[in-house]
Amino acid sequence: MEWLCYDSDGMEWIDVPRQPKVSVNFNKTLAVGTELLVFGGNHGGLEMIHKFSAWTNSWSLGREMNELRFWFGSVSLGRIAIVARGMDAEYNILSS
Repeated sequence: MEWLCYDSDGMEWIDVPRQPKVSVNFNKTLAVGTELLVFGGNHGGLEMIHKFSAWTNSWSLGREMNELRFWFGSVSLGRIAIVARGMDAEYNILSS
């Protein structure tokens, strides 16, 4: 995937370095503070989070979730990412 970042100080769009290649599908994004979180996984519900930092202009792996899930809701609150519900690998609906 290719991404652009808007620099509000310089009032210009900046190319973000290419996301590392991985063997999972990335399909959910969330902006949190100065970072872009890109969530992905496979049909087993194994979630992986790649994190782009606007400060370092680089990608890294994000922290693992407490409970692996897919098809979840997400929201950011300042520098905090919140994910809720979703389904586990056996397609059970999670309550957290």
